Amino acid sequence: MTEHTELKEGCAAETETGDARKVRSARSPRLKAELEKAKAEIERLNAELEERVRLYQRLQADFDNFRKRTASRQEELSGLIKEEVILQILPVVDNLERALQASETSDDVAALAEGVAMTHRQFCAILSNAGVVPLEVCEQQFDPAFCEAIMFEENSSAEDGMVVQELQKGYKMGERIIRPAMVKVARSETSNK
Repeated sequence: MTEHTELKEGCAAETETGDARKVRSARSPRLKAELEKAKAEIERLNAELEERVRLYQRLQADFDNFRKRTASRQEELSGLIKEEVILQILPVVDNLERALQASETSDDVAALAEGVAMTHRQFCAILSNAGVVPLEVCEQQFDPAFCEAIMFEENSSAEDGMVVQELQKGYKMGERIIRPAMVKVARSETSNK
């Protein structure tokens, strides 16, 4: 390589470096502006995120307070319902206590039986007012949704699976069974074989 060629290549390298500096310096304000814009956007998004986190925390606290208030109201309502039921039952207890006192001083069994029957009717009326009604299961086909079979009886006069005796009444409130009836169910002699 000649001296002239080396000088020419050195000048070209210097020119490229100078051009690159010009391009870089021309881009620099634009990059700085984009960087500032990006930083501003990040700050805005961080502020928005912080606001949403605060909103979420407020909503969570409001929900927790709502849940506590609801639980407290349910407990209060449950207590009021129990109190109402007890207030309706107390006259029945009073009548039973009077019947017991009367049985100690009187030999009139018929009057005592009438007093107990009146108290029973009073108690049944309280249950009826609360929507509690006895299940009708005698002489019906056994249904495990309403009955609990605790005995079987071989019976040729009753249809197989028929309830022949109610040993303890069952009750429902609305459509909900609150206590199934305990029953004796007929079993034909042929179903045992």
